[in-house]
Amino acid sequence: MPRANHLFNYKPHEPSVELVVLRPKKTTNSPDYRAIICAAGQALFAERGFAGTTIREIAQQAGVNSGLLYHYYSNKETLYLSLLETAVSEIVVQVENIAASPDTPEEKIRQIVQAFLAHYQAHPQSFHLIQRAVNEHSPAAQALAQHWFSRCFTAIDAITTEGVQYGFFRPLPSPLLSFAVEGLLEHAVHIHKLIGDISPDLSGASLLDELANLILTLLRTDTPKRSVAVRRGKKRLLGKKPRSSSQ
Repeated sequence: MPRANHLFNYKPHEPSVELVVLRPKKTTNSPDYRAIICAAGQALFAERGFAGTTIREIAQQAGVNSGLLYHYYSNKETLYLSLLETAVSEIVVQVENIAASPDTPEEKIRQIVQAFLAHYQAHPQSFHLIQRAVNEHSPAAQALAQHWFSRCFTAIDAITTEGVQYGFFRPLPSPLLSFAVEGLLEHAVHIHKLIGDISPDLSGASLLDELANLILTLLRTDTPKRSVAVRRGKKRLLGKKPRSSSQ
């Protein structure tokens, strides 16, 4: 993966430290120092934020010396931005692939919700890291928005645009529908552990289980033209020209 500093163009706050460090000799039993450093950095950045975390603390958490850490990452910014990019890139690529598939708009939205939740459950620390960066309104968050969040939004917007054109979704401006989808996804993940305290009749698990159905219910048009053939005859439906606003 390319160095994150190449993608995110802002001046580091902490100067690079040039150290002469011997490259660790790898054997079949050698630990993966890069992975260990990344895991430690991700946990600390997610808990304390960028400003509240030091290279020394990351090295201590990883059980290595600072010199070895600098062998892999030239400074704290490089490590932080690399972790953010890794946290967000996989799910964005998944969403883009789903958007490019031949499935119906409804099926695509359902697949995106499932992919998003599966990614969160597999990598919860990644979501905490991203959320912390966004909450801090850091330059890193702006870079993420420009290079990654925008790609995710564009993919979802293509799906909602198609859904509106063919009468599956409500005839609202597709950017609004796309923001609604992203907003519900992010808020549900962010707050689901508190749902039981908010409402005794709803649990966080049930919210996540029904999230795709909830989003699709809000997106669907009220007109009865939502044909029974949406799933069965997608090729026939999508082979027709979408209705124009003048018809």
